[in-house]
Amino acid sequence: MRQVFLLLFSLLVSTNAIANFFDTRVFSAEDGLSGAYIYSLTQDRDGFLWIGTENGIYRYDGQEFKGYLEKDSLPDAYTASYVSPNDGYLYFGQSKGAIIKWDGRSFIEVAPASNTASGIKAICEASDLTMWFLTQNNGLISKKSNGDEVTVHTNPELAGLIAYSMTIFNDILYIGTSDGLFKFDIASGTPQAIGSVEELDYVTVRSIQPRRFSKGFWVGTEGNGLYLLNASGDRSGKHKDICIRTQILQTESIVAIGETEERDLWLGTSYRGLYKINFNYENSLPALYSHFNTKTRFPGNQIGAILVDNEETAWAGTLGDGMAQLVEKSLHYFSFKQLGATSVNATIQNRKHEMFFGTDQGVVKGYYGGQSDSLRFQMLGGEMADTPITSLSYAQDSSFIIGTKNKGVFLADEEMKNIRPLPIDVNYASSPIRAIEVDLFGNIWVSISGNGIFKFDKRGIFQIQYATTTGFYHNEVYALLADREGNVWTGAHSSGLAVIKVNGSVDLLTKEKIFPSREINDITMDRSGNIWIATYGNGLFEYDGENFVRFNQDNGLMSDYCSSVIADQDDHIWVGHRKGMSRVDESDLSISQITKKQGLQEVDFLMGSAFADWDHNLWIGNLNGVTFLSLPHKKFTYRQLKTEITNIRLFYEEIDMASFTSEPINSTTIPDGLEFNYDQNELTFDYIAINLREPAENLYEYRLIGYDSEWSPPTSQTNMTYTNLDPGEYTFEVRHSNHREFWSEDNIYSASFIVNLPYWETWWFSSGEIAFLVLLVAMTFVFSKNTSNRFLIKFMIYVSLFITFEYIHTQLEPYLEHYAGGAPIFQVLMHTILGLILFPVETIVSKFIYKRSGAVQDEEVV
Repeated sequence: MRQVFLLLFSLLVSTNAIANFFDTRVFSAEDGLSGAYIYSLTQDRDGFLWIGTENGIYRYDGQEFKGYLEKDSLPDAYTASYVSPNDGYLYFGQSKGAIIKWDGRSFIEVAPASNTASGIKAICEASDLTMWFLTQNNGLISKKSNGDEVTVHTNPELAGLIAYSMTIFNDILYIGTSDGLFKFDIASGTPQAIGSVEELDYVTVRSIQPRRFSKGFWVGTEGNGLYLLNASGDRSGKHKDICIRTQILQTESIVAIGETEERDLWLGTSYRGLYKINFNYENSLPALYSHFNTKTRFPGNQIGAILVDNEETAWAGTLGDGMAQLVEKSLHYFSFKQLGATSVNATIQNRKHEMFFGTDQGVVKGYYGGQSDSLRFQMLGGEMADTPITSLSYAQDSSFIIGTKNKGVFLADEEMKNIRPLPIDVNYASSPIRAIEVDLFGNIWVSISGNGIFKFDKRGIFQIQYATTTGFYHNEVYALLADREGNVWTGAHSSGLAVIKVNGSVDLLTKEKIFPSREINDITMDRSGNIWIATYGNGLFEYDGENFVRFNQDNGLMSDYCSSVIADQDDHIWVGHRKGMSRVDESDLSISQITKKQGLQEVDFLMGSAFADWDHNLWIGNLNGVTFLSLPHKKFTYRQLKTEITNIRLFYEEIDMASFTSEPINSTTIPDGLEFNYDQNELTFDYIAINLREPAENLYEYRLIGYDSEWSPPTSQTNMTYTNLDPGEYTFEVRHSNHREFWSEDNIYSASFIVNLPYWETWWFSSGEIAFLVLLVAMTFVFSKNTSNRFLIKFMIYVSLFITFEYIHTQLEPYLEHYAGGAPIFQVLMHTILGLILFPVETIVSKFIYKRSGAVQDEEVV
């Protein structure tokens, strides 16, 4: 009960979120989805999206829609859908009451419309695998898992009511109706009424969504907003469910609900479009709202269905305006031109998750406004007004340290108030602050142009100066990083890399030729403690505690000129360049490039401007604003998806696969045991990896074992044709990746088949040929014993030998072509050799037969 009220408290305090953080992709008839009224959305186990519309069912694979319409006897509206986790079958309910299922190859009728003559509104499955179907006006239908028989249940409690939604928990069926939320015990197989949820009596319940990782439900009502129900699971009636009305959309009609893996909600309404509720469970912020309707270029305000797919992408079906996909953007750009700022040099965040940006005109604050639907920005006044900010860092108590171009260093609280200077005896007008870092012990390190590095203790008391006057290697240090041991890494232009050890000694890594680059722009540290150094002209370096490893353009880096570097929370290193970004994956050291094609709006990143906030997001400064990478460790990942081999075509035409195999045809797409005749040797393989979020990023490699010696180059095409295949056994293999260099042997999907030999190359035909030759020779010998006509004997011997030699020539011809090619001279030479052999052999055989047969020489026949 306490957890419920804590959640409810977080729902009471809310503000607007960032609606422009989503790409809205609209699908309509122009895209192949002719149904404008979307009643149901379901994703099957293979990842295909199934859409129930007013004129049939559609399947979407991320690239194209396949319609099952009038030609498939499915021309009507399908108002409910469900994929069984038990057998994987897809069940669809029709507006007229019919129920069908898809077994992977065809649609099968489960129950005709005549059973109830009332539309199917919801489908679910009980623990005993019984399927339950809710009708709008005539009760329930059930089907046992071990048979095809269906049972119609007419429940008096539902008589005269309109049913909208249904779900099951602990063998209790919850049914949302026009008069409340009713409960039925279905453990016996027959629904027995056990009351209702009292808090929802006389309230129209339009939608029910089980909560992830919980035994509760979200309940959407008509005109009364959203309820949170914590189910007791007690069928005896002794323990009641706890149902609380939230403060979310209290006057709205919520007809569809979807919940994300992060437990945020998508809410579809009858007339006011779609809402996204971000509860911010991880960072204790108030709940944030995003609103999508026709005013924000969303296709329609009447929502019919919602689905959160396997990739956490939201799909919304409208009633009359098609379907929309809402993809949370990974890359965002915030311009500060209207605030008068022309460069963002540094970023930092306080514990309230407010952002502060150091610009050439002062500090810009980013925050969520009370009524705003986006992140709002404000140029702060006060002491930092019109002051160029060069760097921002944390003090040990999480307050801020501010470095400026011409006013020195300041200490400030987390609100950027109560600002006081850090006393340093330097002429700031000509000495910009290059970098600021706080080490393991709370000491503050400040790099000042022309003056080297100043060290202060955590109270701000000066300790020591590192400059050329004190034996330090350079006075212009552009990058500072404190590592886990308390050492401070420093990077300079022209003099390279050095490390100030905890004991005060200095390792001059470039000067001592341990580190090869002399131009350092930025330094960062990853989760494992490895040090990454961005250089100007020599690429990127990683130091693992023992060695420096270089990454440059030859390895896939966008440029050897690196302006900034930062590590995210999932072992990826992000590098800013003048023309985009590079990302290094530490798991396999592969590199990706991020450009305008991937969504960057600004590609010129400033030196040392990268920042990783506490919410796992990244920020990198540009000339007129800042680039924001939202949760890059989740959204910028290498993915290898299962690839479905959806079809095999013969001479580009569809085939009935059952006619090419003796194996039973089941629900798999491609059956085993496919056999083709020798002249059916031009095959096309269709394949697809279901990537609903980023289908354009799909890459494939394929090979035909028995034909190809290696994998094909990466390609985006989704079919491959092989022509003139020789007889033999083959296996077509295909695999998916979203990166050209990232492939796995564990992600291969295949289809095997046989191209049969022509009849004249089969063993039985060859055996018949040999038998014929043996028979011919035997007949010649037998005939020669029974005749004294030497001419006839000679003729039969000649014919037998000629046929035998011709057979030998036919068998040898493929080998001759292989070694000698198709030149006619070799054919003539072969015939000449066989002819020269034929006559002496014929003479020898003739003499042998004459001798055995005792034939009398006929002088007239010479």
